[in-house]
Amino acid sequence: ASLALWITILRFMGDLPEPKYHTMDRDNVSVMSKVTATLGRSFVKSREFQEAQRMDEMIEDGRMENGTAGGGSGRSIRHKLVSLTLKRKNKLGEDVRRRLQEDEAEAAAESYHSWLESRPTSNLEKLHFIIGHGILRAELRDEVVRGVKFGEYRCDKEEDLAMIAAQQFYIEFGGPDIHPERLLNTLPNYIPDYCLAGQDEAVALDRWAKLTITAFKKAYYVKEKAPSLAVKEDVVSYAKFKWPLLFSRFYEAFRYSGPNLPKNDVIIAVNWTGVYVVDDQEKVLLELSFPEITSMTAHKSNKAVAQTFTITTIRGEEFTFQSPNSEDIRDLVMYFLEGLRKRSRHVIAVQDYKAPVPSGDTGTMSSTASTTMFLSFAKGDLIELEDDSSGETAMNTGWCVGRSTTTKERGDFPAETVYILPCLSRPPPEILALFSGEAGAEHHRRLIGTGGSVSGIGGDGVGVQKLHTLEEYAIDHFRLPAKRTMSRALTLTSARRGGKDELWRHSREPVRQPLLKKLLTKEELAMEAVGAFTAILKYMGDLPSRRSRTGNELTDQIFDGPLKHEILRDEVYCQIMKQLTDNRNRLSEERGWELMWLATGLFASSQNLLKELNQFLRTRPHPIALDAIQRLQKTIRNGQRKYPPH
Repeated sequence: ASLALWITILRFMGDLPEPKYHTMDRDNVSVMSKVTATLGRSFVKSREFQEAQRMDEMIEDGRMENGTAGGGSGRSIRHKLVSLTLKRKNKLGEDVRRRLQEDEAEAAAESYHSWLESRPTSNLEKLHFIIGHGILRAELRDEVVRGVKFGEYRCDKEEDLAMIAAQQFYIEFGGPDIHPERLLNTLPNYIPDYCLAGQDEAVALDRWAKLTITAFKKAYYVKEKAPSLAVKEDVVSYAKFKWPLLFSRFYEAFRYSGPNLPKNDVIIAVNWTGVYVVDDQEKVLLELSFPEITSMTAHKSNKAVAQTFTITTIRGEEFTFQSPNSEDIRDLVMYFLEGLRKRSRHVIAVQDYKAPVPSGDTGTMSSTASTTMFLSFAKGDLIELEDDSSGETAMNTGWCVGRSTTTKERGDFPAETVYILPCLSRPPPEILALFSGEAGAEHHRRLIGTGGSVSGIGGDGVGVQKLHTLEEYAIDHFRLPAKRTMSRALTLTSARRGGKDELWRHSREPVRQPLLKKLLTKEELAMEAVGAFTAILKYMGDLPSRRSRTGNELTDQIFDGPLKHEILRDEVYCQIMKQLTDNRNRLSEERGWELMWLATGLFASSQNLLKELNQFLRTRPHPIALDAIQRLQKTIRNGQRKYPPH
């Protein structure tokens, strides 16, 4: 393999002639043009690639004539190497891959001889041959062992070095016995030079041999006769946890604003544990684990140099850096955060929550809620999700099932009362302490109040049109907030406004009175308005209900009254707009837009509310908003429908 690679490299560089062949088509296309073409997405759709792929399949299926003959073997190898691209290295044939990896001497020698002597090869074929061997021959485990040997990767304990040496010996020579003489001969390849310097080499090697033998005898892979592949994976896993910074993607950046760092010219390193800020000497200046990061935004600019990104932490810190790769950094970090939150089974309470108490008043508590076991908890409590609950289900359904690590009690609770921690294991106490402190809670409220989300998926820093709400309209037309008479949880929005009820914002609680003042004196219509809001809560999933959403029962309760009584139309529109304002539950919001779409096709609001409704829809980025405007205009022209949707 080494000789074939060396000859191929010399031929690629023009230092060695091609083998003599009876015909050769002249190719005037530059090598880099071809390499660039193979990197393009359109290459996989090209005729050349499709033909090479079909040829590969024919060879692998044994349908090619003389496929196993001497000349056919060379052609097979070449065709498979030609089909290797920089992006699709997996297309190298399985027989070639096996020979390269298992080093079958005779078969490999024959294949390499055919490759070198059967015909001239193009520069692109040579490039693929060279790179293909680099891909197949080199292993991450080899890099780790080599890095340990030359001091690039430093172990804190001698036992760790002995463990890696024992693993490497097992990979090369197997077990269950270890031969001292063979170990002494190979040990200099495993142990770093700095560990052997300054002392007699024989004494040092004997000492390290004893440590390695001890580690070897204790190892599980010796007792269980584990395959060498499993031991290779152990080496990589150890390196992954021991030196996470070396498994990073690096970006150059400049500290633009935020807390001071020892240096302004920095390197941003992103890996599976979090975000690191290091200097040019690889000294860590700042380390942020993913549970500490609440949001990540990138700020676009026409000039690449002026692009910035901001990292916001649970401590309330905002680090802003300049980098031409700002959007790439943002996308990579958000990819980690979103993936971890979806898979997470750990949430932390950002507010006190007390389980609802059944009330005798009609409409204040559903029969389902009265029989459901709810979980009460205090701000800062860690809750571990159970059953099939995960961060993804919490974000989509709005409800979670979990057990408090403080009280050991189990029950249901609304997702908006907790923060989904982007982690797969229980976070350390110092991270949890940040959420129970006032600084962390205040920052979380500020995040929600400025348009962020519990999941930390924020905007891109570009100026966004301010969303219109019913805040001003509510001052003149809504009733005053009623005093609380039932046990209830403080929602995120109410926590942000210090406990003051704002009727124009999203809420998970049934109301006892209609929103509009003009309905308060009309008892029968007021009761119908209250029932409509309860049906809206159930339809959107904000209130537990055993009834299915697929039927018409809930939509009949919502729209039947407004179709019969014009005075209820504004009330229902206000209720729907209320539930679409600051709604942090994606599934609930989607269902709310379904109701808005239905409402705009059934009836129009009064002229008094029409301006507010149009502004509300025009400032919403949701795709249904534009369609709802068109439906509303059509309804105004043609008149209302007679019956609810069915």
